[in-house]
Amino acid sequence: MRPLRYFPPVDMEEEGRLESAARPSGVFSGTSGKDYRVLAAGTAQNIVGLAVFVVGTFAANILIARAFGGGGTGAVALGIVTIGTQFAFIVAAGTRFGMDMAAVRYVAIDIGAGHPGRIRPLVGRAIQIAAAISIAVGIVVYLVAGPVGRSLGGAQTAGETAAALRAAAVAIPFVALTYVWVAGSRGLKVMRHTLYVQWMAQPLLWIVLMLVLWQIHKTEAMAVWAYAASWCLSSVAARFFWSSISGADAREELEPGAAGALVRYGAPRAPAALLSQGLFWIDYFVASHFIGAGYVTAEEVGVYSACVRVALAMVLFLTAVSYVFSPFVADLHARGERDRLDALFKAITRWTVAGTIPLLLLMLIVPQAILQVFGGGRFASGSGALRILVVGQAINVSVGAAGFVLIMAGRTGWDLVVYAASAALDLTLAWMLVPRFGIDGAAAAQAITIAASNWLRLALVRRFVGIFPWDRTYARLVVPAAVCAVVMIAVHVAVADTKWYVEAPRPLSQEAPARRGSDPRTLPTARDILRRVGHDDQPRQPGPPRCAVVRQPVGQGLELGDTPGQQPYPGRVTGAALGDLLPAFVELRGHPALEPASAGIRDRGHHGERSGGRHSTQDPDTDGDTRRSQDRAERHELPRSRRRTLDHQLDHERRVGGREHDEEDDVEHDQMVRPDGIVVNPAGPTTSGGATCGAA
Repeated sequence: MRPLRYFPPVDMEEEGRLESAARPSGVFSGTSGKDYRVLAAGTAQNIVGLAVFVVGTFAANILIARAFGGGGTGAVALGIVTIGTQFAFIVAAGTRFGMDMAAVRYVAIDIGAGHPGRIRPLVGRAIQIAAAISIAVGIVVYLVAGPVGRSLGGAQTAGETAAALRAAAVAIPFVALTYVWVAGSRGLKVMRHTLYVQWMAQPLLWIVLMLVLWQIHKTEAMAVWAYAASWCLSSVAARFFWSSISGADAREELEPGAAGALVRYGAPRAPAALLSQGLFWIDYFVASHFIGAGYVTAEEVGVYSACVRVALAMVLFLTAVSYVFSPFVADLHARGERDRLDALFKAITRWTVAGTIPLLLLMLIVPQAILQVFGGGRFASGSGALRILVVGQAINVSVGAAGFVLIMAGRTGWDLVVYAASAALDLTLAWMLVPRFGIDGAAAAQAITIAASNWLRLALVRRFVGIFPWDRTYARLVVPAAVCAVVMIAVHVAVADTKWYVEAPRPLSQEAPARRGSDPRTLPTARDILRRVGHDDQPRQPGPPRCAVVRQPVGQGLELGDTPGQQPYPGRVTGAALGDLLPAFVELRGHPALEPASAGIRDRGHHGERSGGRHSTQDPDTDGDTRRSQDRAERHELPRSRRRTLDHQLDHERRVGGREHDEEDDVEHDQMVRPDGIVVNPAGPTTSGGATCGAA
């Protein structure tokens, strides 16, 4: 006989309170709250996946820029790789012929209508259409890569650009097929496949494969081949996930004319998708075209590619929400539930704006610090372009998923009209502004185009669908946004004199071949450089002045952050501390206020614009020395309250009339520098290929 179990008495009132507390509240409560719960859960998953995608993509671009030397050289390499990868991505958006959006829409409609057995053959037909077009276009791109590469690259980069485009041609079909398979899963309101494959696996695979292929041949084109291989593996994974989720129900035959319906839906969507992706990069390709004309340099275009990448992070939340929202639009619009759709549209747009505000403020306040991560101070020159791009993306975010609403409502023809007009506007503005304003003009063209495109699309959504994203509840975001802005600005001002980024130099043997008689020693860290010149990373104490080391070889690179602080003897390693040493011993690459003439950098034509540095040259007689093809006196001025002037007498082994410092020069400075800024030259000018620095 089993013993009787004891069940304590139940307080029904307390149980009711607990059940009520566990039940979702607000917009998440009740039957109608199920939509919000699904949207919130899917958005949360997407944010995680997109965060991995953004970090992975940034890491890949930073790796490329730094692997090819950072600075100007890294910017050029990044520009070439960006041409290849974005060309493949944009062209694939058109060659999938709208089959990704068709898969989302028709899968959602069939599930809502009670025909789950149709979805697998439907997506299979969409895959066939996308594959046929993508393979054909990929072959054409491979064949015309040479002339296209010459058009988009300068004379020095045309060959590598063409090689990158050939690799991009191979990537096109795999990008298209991956998008269609994961779109089928989204039609079932399953976001995790997009998260796993498109946003997590692909960028991480790209990094791994790039490192592997670089062991074979380290070129920009090999980075694009790694990109193509990553999409190939991603397409295999996408097909596996779609097969695992779509085969549970009995197969149903498609209705007659289903393939024709797919083509009719996708025909206007194909060029619209091509233009939608190109809208973020048309101005970039226009700027690349003007490299050959001399209006911009390959380095500036590489910097602009980093700016566009950073600005696209603004659409993180918008993309996360829009992908989840799309099947809801197709389902609710087909059933005529406009009020429910309008409420969801307002809610998801408000979530998007709220989540984007911190990113917007960060990019507006500290653009230089963000860009320097890609490869040093050279990238900080794009801070103005980044701010302009961010303003355009802020308008894009503010209108919410208006574009997805228009597409899911079946208005693909109007969507094409908007994108065609926007692309023409971007192309025209970029063609007019880039020759005059450089990459800032390209950024302005994109920002104006994005604003016009989104406002037009929003007007069409209100007319055809009858919903609108804004209401009075947006006023609740003003106070949190203002507080966030004040805190960010206060922190930025408080740490303005703190330098967060110092890049350890590379060995002299990697930087440039040593000159006759010099000692190409390896300087492993920036701290070692400072110790060798008599400056440790501690506050200076009163006492007799110390002197810097004599005959210190030049050729190493020390990356600094923003404009240095004004304090004379800070405890940290700052630009001001190095400035007090009159840094003829290092190259302040990327420092806008002072860049020694002896820096071993190509294309050194001027000082940074932010600090107004001035650079003047005088060419003395060159007949006195057979080893000397040109002597050049250069004057560098610090536009500060404590103005100093350095005169560099440099000899270069270059052709007569050259205007660059020789990369292979290892200039030596005979000088002693006191902490108070007085330079002592006890040995006089160097006599064997050196440089003399004097202070005025």
